[in-house]
Amino acid sequence: MNAENKDKKWRFWPILLLAFFYPVNNALISIAIPIYFYGINIEVFLIGFLTAGTAISYCFSPILLYKLSKRLGRKKSVEISMGLTTFAQFIYYITLHPIIFLFSRIFEGFSIGMFWTNLQSSISDNILHDHTKMMSRYNISWNAGLLGGYLIGAIFLFIINDIVLIFYIAPLFVVLNFIIAIMFFQEPEKINLKKGLELKKNLSLESKNLNRNDLKLANLNLIPILPVIIVFIFTLSKGAPLFLYPILSEILGFQSFTVYIQTFFCVLFQLIGTGIAAFFSLKYLKRLPIFCILVLGICIFFFSMTKQFIDFFILFIILGFFSGLMYGFSLKFIMALNMKRNTSKYANMLESVIGIGFFSVQIMCGFLASLGIDIAFIITSFVIIIAIIPTLYYLYKL
Repeated sequence: MNAENKDKKWRFWPILLLAFFYPVNNALISIAIPIYFYGINIEVFLIGFLTAGTAISYCFSPILLYKLSKRLGRKKSVEISMGLTTFAQFIYYITLHPIIFLFSRIFEGFSIGMFWTNLQSSISDNILHDHTKMMSRYNISWNAGLLGGYLIGAIFLFIINDIVLIFYIAPLFVVLNFIIAIMFFQEPEKINLKKGLELKKNLSLESKNLNRNDLKLANLNLIPILPVIIVFIFTLSKGAPLFLYPILSEILGFQSFTVYIQTFFCVLFQLIGTGIAAFFSLKYLKRLPIFCILVLGICIFFFSMTKQFIDFFILFIILGFFSGLMYGFSLKFIMALNMKRNTSKYANMLESVIGIGFFSVQIMCGFLASLGIDIAFIITSFVIIIAIIPTLYYLYKL
């Protein structure tokens, strides 16, 4: 069987389903945590640790599990990841005691270390794939999963105003992902840049032309620290509002389902931003991140200046769109690094940075929120704007 026939038989759609259902689960739980535990009078600082539970271990698990994942292969790694995550979330049906809940989240964060990296690397493993199209669909899929989760949460809490039930509904989506991983996910064929060029030349794979933008991006003087900085800014800009706003909404007296609605529109525009970023030319990739960082910093600052529901709604839309652009930029750079250096370790690095980012911002915001939620927003805004300096330096060196 030649490479062309193998590629035709490889199923891409299970990756889209896997990338959809886990974010549904994550969206439901991430908003429920601050609302529920604040409602039972847990200290805000401790809520920061509970919210950051998965990020605590996700800071290092993608890198720590890189060699094991490489030995097991993509399929087995995803199956094990979803199986262990299902086990971790089963504890919700038994107890939501803060300490046990925290350990469950930490274990889940470790388990997920083999999930996202293998999904992303399944796309970049084969240079003959249409990476722009696949990454665009992949980005749409996980963003749509977040949208689905926030929408389900909003509808459910509007009908039955019981936040505890969210913890019983969410694990069902992980179980569904576990089944999909076992039954439908396929091991991709690995074709690197060199082999891909040989196949194109020797086998005349006219239908598998290498994407010119991918090749141009792969030939840039790419520095791994650049996507690290960009994705870290993404986690700062998303982590602070998603942790602080649910608590602020309780203080302001907004109903719980409205938090899911506002976050839904935030992710809707994040999906648009991420999708657009996949099609930006290299010329704009050198300029737009700076503008996005400035907008995100100002947006986070204004979260501290208003108490009006409609203002928060507008801020979430702005936040979603520009953070989506930032994440799209980082994925584009990471894919180019993987292809150029014939590895998947940069996808692991990206996911670890996401873990570190969400962990640090949620712990930081939990501490600062004990002094004042407005203070937490202002300091996060300041840190994001300062990040323009190293970003500008490394973009100039491309």
